[in-house]
Amino acid sequence: MTNLLDTVETTPAAQQQESYVFLVQDLARLLRKFIEKELAKAGLGITPSGARVLFYSLAFPGLRQNQLAERMSLDPMTLVGHLDILEEQKLVERKPDPEDRRCNIVALTPQAMELLKEVKQVGLKAQAQAYGDLSDSELEQAYILLKKMRDNLL
Repeated sequence: MTNLLDTVETTPAAQQQESYVFLVQDLARLLRKFIEKELAKAGLGITPSGARVLFYSLAFPGLRQNQLAERMSLDPMTLVGHLDILEEQKLVERKPDPEDRRCNIVALTPQAMELLKEVKQVGLKAQAQAYGDLSDSELEQAYILLKKMRDNLL
């Protein structure tokens, strides 16, 4: 039986390319795990996914649900599930769009604004843990390179 990896080019350049993908995926997974643990420890009653919806709603106020889903690169039905939970927790309200009553605008509640202050602290803690002893110039360079890689995929 042939190993799938045996059929893939294994030059140093290919191995380097492959390791970037795994490295970025591992970093995202570990950050999410750290944030999930810290949110639970803080007793904030919100998941990383729910927090992400709240932060996007804060950053892009007045978006319709479908626009928010697109902005977040989420399936609209996945966003609806998150919004249902956040609305039940009284963190968001879905208001009819004055331009098209068939659509809903996602609005944060005052409770969400208070919660986001605490969630931000968890994010800063995760960021500090991930950054470790990296210098400002190393962090700036990493940011620039990751942003370029993301933009290449867009």
